[in-house]
Amino acid sequence: APFTRPVEEPPKMPVTQTHCEADGRCVDYFEIEQRLVQTVITTDNKPTTWFSMNGVVPGPTFEICLGRQSIVRIHNRISPDVRTSTHLHGAGSLSPWDGWADDETEFDNAKYYRFPNNRAATLWYHDHDVHNTAFNAYHGLAAMYIVRDCCENDQLESNLPSGEFERILILADRMINPATGQLFFTTPGGGGAFDDDAMGDIILVNGVPWPVMRVQPRTYRFRLLNTGVSRTYVLSLDSDSQDVPMWLVGTDGGLLQHPLPIRRFTSEVAGRYEIVIDFSGLAEGREIVIVNSQLPDFDQDEFCWTNLVMKFVVEAPRADLTNTPVTESLRLRPNDAFPLEELVPRTTITDAIIRAQNGEFDKEFEFERGGGRWVINGKTWDAPGSKIDSMAQANSIELWKLENGGGGWIHPVHIHLIDFFVVRRENSLENYDPFGPKDVVLLRPGETVWVVTRYGPHEGQWMFHCHNLQHEDNDMMR
Repeated sequence: APFTRPVEEPPKMPVTQTHCEADGRCVDYFEIEQRLVQTVITTDNKPTTWFSMNGVVPGPTFEICLGRQSIVRIHNRISPDVRTSTHLHGAGSLSPWDGWADDETEFDNAKYYRFPNNRAATLWYHDHDVHNTAFNAYHGLAAMYIVRDCCENDQLESNLPSGEFERILILADRMINPATGQLFFTTPGGGGAFDDDAMGDIILVNGVPWPVMRVQPRTYRFRLLNTGVSRTYVLSLDSDSQDVPMWLVGTDGGLLQHPLPIRRFTSEVAGRYEIVIDFSGLAEGREIVIVNSQLPDFDQDEFCWTNLVMKFVVEAPRADLTNTPVTESLRLRPNDAFPLEELVPRTTITDAIIRAQNGEFDKEFEFERGGGRWVINGKTWDAPGSKIDSMAQANSIELWKLENGGGGWIHPVHIHLIDFFVVRRENSLENYDPFGPKDVVLLRPGETVWVVTRYGPHEGQWMFHCHNLQHEDNDMMR
């Protein structure tokens, strides 16, 4: 039943070694062992087996200062029939360390990844093994990776709640076989219940079903990540809590220019949203629930309590309690800069909006169902010939048109390497478009979306795909 267990925080990833050059550039070293672990999720106390990272699910949280590079050794110790490939989602990694789907690590082998940490934002790391991403991620290979602007050159982190008042919320929906206590899953193309989508009946937050979090009557910053295979959430505070202020302060690519007051937001698979909830002035014992509403144009599998996510309970204020007020005028960027303005100037976005309204674009990609598989422009990942569908010059700015080819499906589209801005949706723009940099955009049924960005800074090959992992595995990726 919901709201019976306290929320838990994934452990921090420890540094095993640090090396600094004479010029001050530093590299931190980390070790991850992927191995089986059991936890108890259901009330009958039957253990559930997961693929863990360092023995925990979700895996440990990285916290890195902007500009410090990371070298991470990832050792696959799960089982002889499980191969892995790790993608740091949201990073501008060089292609050898981006989690290329065919770059598999076999059992009892390890790979060293080098991450640049050149964007201050909420990132996450997860499995990206070809045709097995859904299975591996569903079983636990996903966790958060935070890059902080410790010197506040690009983001004014200190203007937001911090320390114990900054929390991560990793959402996941899972289904557990009551007879065995094990995760229920069928692979794409297998003709099972999860052939096209995988919707669980248990909502987990940081690995705990429908948890309770006790809060002080003040502002809190939450970094929210959707690690589901298929489920998109429409999140809000419950109907009795509409007097509680909520602000959007960041998206996939980092902080906004200013906080944006919101009542609800759509959390697509792989999307990251940073929100501030202001519990100031609320009475001791007041309960506030994060609820999940159905999408108006797509029928997801809903179960008894999938409309609930977690509950907050307000405690009596501590004697030493302070607050970090948040208003619409609060500056989140030095010099009141626009996010990523040095890469994608405001004038570029304005021009792209005009071009998109006129139906113009530089590249066009259609995401649809064809021949019993999920395809992009009619092609699959393993289609004969080159996987290269798009050539862009390094540091060139392009406007892409992304089309949902119909069939009533939704597709959260992820483009590796870059952050983009959504400049047009055929339905209507979200209230944070085009102010929040994204690397995942949801294509609703029959919808077309235009995004603009600067491609780079590296040269090489990077993937783009639907982040409904059942679609990605079967075979909506190029």
